[in-house]
Amino acid sequence: MSARFVIGAFLLTLATGCTSVAERRDRDRADLGRLVHERTGVELGAQVQDDGRIAAEARTLLASPLTEDSAVKIAVLNNRTVRAELAELGVASAELVQAGLLSNPVLSANAKFFDGGTEIEFGIVESFMDVFFVAARKRVGEAELEATKARIARELVGVVHDVRRAFVRVRAARRLLEVEHEVLRAAEASSELMGELHRAGNVTDPKLTAEEVALAREQLAVAQAEAASAEAREPLNVLLGLWGDDVAWTIEGNLADDAAAGLSLDHVEARAIEASLELAELRAEATAEARRVGIVGWEAVLAPGEIGVTAKKEVGSSEWGVGPALGFSLPVFDTGSPRRAVAEAKLEEALARHIARAVEVRSAARRLRERVIALGAQAAFIRDAQLPKATRLVRETLRNYNAMQIGVFEVFAAKEQEIEAARNYVETLRDAWLARLDLEELLAGGLNDERVAAEPSAHARSTNASNPEGH
Repeated sequence: MSARFVIGAFLLTLATGCTSVAERRDRDRADLGRLVHERTGVELGAQVQDDGRIAAEARTLLASPLTEDSAVKIAVLNNRTVRAELAELGVASAELVQAGLLSNPVLSANAKFFDGGTEIEFGIVESFMDVFFVAARKRVGEAELEATKARIARELVGVVHDVRRAFVRVRAARRLLEVEHEVLRAAEASSELMGELHRAGNVTDPKLTAEEVALAREQLAVAQAEAASAEAREPLNVLLGLWGDDVAWTIEGNLADDAAAGLSLDHVEARAIEASLELAELRAEATAEARRVGIVGWEAVLAPGEIGVTAKKEVGSSEWGVGPALGFSLPVFDTGSPRRAVAEAKLEEALARHIARAVEVRSAARRLRERVIALGAQAAFIRDAQLPKATRLVRETLRNYNAMQIGVFEVFAAKEQEIEAARNYVETLRDAWLARLDLEELLAGGLNDERVAAEPSAHARSTNASNPEGH
């Protein structure tokens, strides 16, 4: 009966511990879900067992042309990085539960055999200082968990914006391919006309060869654009966790003409600081270190203290002697000061990193705001000034051709200028959208250092240099 009672009590304790871990994990995951939703508008959804296959709901979304929002949903459902981050949160939750538990009591037993009989001794002791330190350790663990939540939320914000950037690149690559096909059609028409004039004896061999070279060059440009369009899909495939037949998705929609529409550029520094998940992580880490400073020195001296009960049955006696057992650590060699010094140095480091990162966040906010303004203005200038002028040039050139004042190849040359302006517009608009997404990620709490450090593309600089109004 006694054995069954002990076993039952053990199993009840084990079950209680497991339930506590599960409840803590679910609560922390719900907190993370709310945090990510506030920053991105994305629902994490329920976590399911990963069987290595593409999520059924993701496959349903893939059956229709993808939008930016549906692509993000697929990534949340199917991206294994997202699942790994959620699993890591479960680790942090369990570690916090562990930090709040008392250490197990230690049962000791020994026997000494004499000619006249056996001396038996039992003891059970528990570290009584755990009672004082467990609350402090739990407070350290809570701060570390908050740091983990902020870091995982930042990673998930990054995944969401990586998907959106990849989607922009796919759209832009598709549009650039359409532009190259327009150029190819113009080059084919020009080459065909040149061939007819050559056969009639009105064009020399070098001119015909030059036209054929131009056609071959544009055919190569189309092939390169097709390869670029296919390659632009692969980063998105990786982010969506797709392979096999599922990579044959299509997309709908084109890049909107105004990349800054609806985006507030006011007080971006203050908003970025307030939203920064990395700064929240560093603050939580500093809080954990500050709390650790308060206990680490005392732990070195007092933590080994034990209290318990000992029982002994001497040789030749049928009676058991029972009494208290005490054990203390003598702070002779380890006084705890080195551990305290380490904790204080880590606290100083955490505070310094927080201040340094805040400076970088502010700088990134200013750089990205100016990048959004500049690229948006350049795209607008090409759309509203350069493209209409190029189109008017084609119309006027065609009118002169109809009046037989110029040759047909001048019409083709004007058309090439119009197409080049269209190509520049798509590339600039793409970069403007990427800049917007970089700023939105910053204002959602993330900071992509690589994206912030990226230089404006060559076509954007050349467009800016050619604009007398400074757009």
